[in-house]
Amino acid sequence: MPTDPEPQQPDRDNADRALIRRAATWLRDNPDQATGIGIANPTDARALAVVLDILAVEVPHLDADVRRQTVQNCRDMLGETLIRPAGAAGPDATTARM
Repeated sequence: MPTDPEPQQPDRDNADRALIRRAATWLRDNPDQATGIGIANPTDARALAVVLDILAVEVPHLDADVRRQTVQNCRDMLGETLIRPAGAAGPDATTARM
């Protein structure tokens, strides 16, 4: 069952959009290396880059679960981790994986 999009937060939207675009750029620039992260072939890497470009444009309107998983997958792909401010709580403040 889809979840509602999260309330708009321009700073967070911009950060998520930038992350997704970095992942798309990495896939376009390194399609042969993408097989090392589980993408079947360079053609699929380039196709996924296009999908990520579309998702980046639609960040504020994405289903909350789709957005959360997309952002996490992009972080994993790029080897980035979420930095949690001291005392922060909530689903975006955790580094635990499901």
